[in-house]
Parts: sequence; structure tokens; C-alpha cells
Amino acid sequence: MIKVIEIPQPGRYPPQKRVAISFFHNKWYAFINICPHQGSALSRGTMTDIEDMGIVWGAGVTCSLHNWTFDASSGQSDSTRFVIDTHDVKEIDGHVFVSQKPKNGHIAGPRRDFGGREMN
Repeated sequence: MIKVIEIPQPGRYPPQKRVAISFFHNKWYAFINICPHQGSALSRGTMTDIEDMGIVWGAGVTCSLHNWTFDASSGQSDSTRFVIDTHDVKEIDGHVFVSQKPKNGHIAGPRRDFGGREMN
């Protein structure tokens, strides 16, 4: 199951950023809740195994609108040049904490904001 949370964005408006979180195969994932293709909510999608020749090497989130899949850790996709922001997640004493700053800012590739505009 994928849920949506809002995390604060200091000094920016709107003051919240919508992030989807998922607990998949005993690990937490957090990523921006927008598919860069046509703006569909990634929280409506599904978590899937990323595998090659039967070996699972990661987890992906697949958009429900056109089945674009992104690595839930790196934000990269093998089918598009777009990247989604991903965030660090920690669980401490039953509470889930999500970083405000994306953890994959070093990964090159265009991103889109909630208005569908391409960000650099």
C-alpha cells in the first residue's frame, strides 16, 4: 500500500510537499507523489520488484496511468529520461520520519513539479 504525507518546505510556498511513502518487502520508501509523464499521483500506482534475469535488485513504483516505472530508491527509470525525487526514511519507535531534502539530488535528469513544469 502507498500512502501520501505532506512534509514542510521551509521558505517555500506552498508550505508542504506531497510525498508518497510505502513499506515494501520490509523496507520504507518515500518519493514525490507525481509522475513526470502526465502528473498522475504515484500513490495510485503499485510497488513492484525490479529484477533482471530473475534476480531482484530493487523496488520500483509503477504509475497507474501509463505504467511508467521508477526505481523507488534512485528515482531513475529505464523507460524515460525523467527522474522522480526520492527521500530518506527512518522508523524510530514506531514513528516514520521522512527527510525534507531529496536524497537523489545528485542524479541527473529532468524533474517536474506539481504544475507539470519541468524543473532543472
